[in-house]
Amino acid sequence: MMVIPKQNSDFTNKPKVNPTHDIYNAYLRQTYGEFVHNNLYICVRIPNNIEAAKLLDDKLIKLREGIVNQYPKYSFTGFERKGVYLISVGTK
Repeated sequence: MMVIPKQNSDFTNKPKVNPTHDIYNAYLRQTYGEFVHNNLYICVRIPNNIEAAKLLDDKLIKLREGIVNQYPKYSFTGFERKGVYLISVGTK
């Protein structure tokens, strides 16, 4: 849902190189969720690139909406920064 797909060049039909999207997608692979004692923790890794971090900020609202729709029995907090992760906690 949050991955930015590669775009093809209009002239050569080969994938365009976009370092910001590559950094963003690489950090997104370190995102995870875990269930601990009736709580669901969603941990999103923050990229260390400013442009990639802005892309993440733009997509957090859609991510939260998707998680809330997928787990309707849980009540989620907003994302809070803890170290290099943004964490949202869902409680039953």
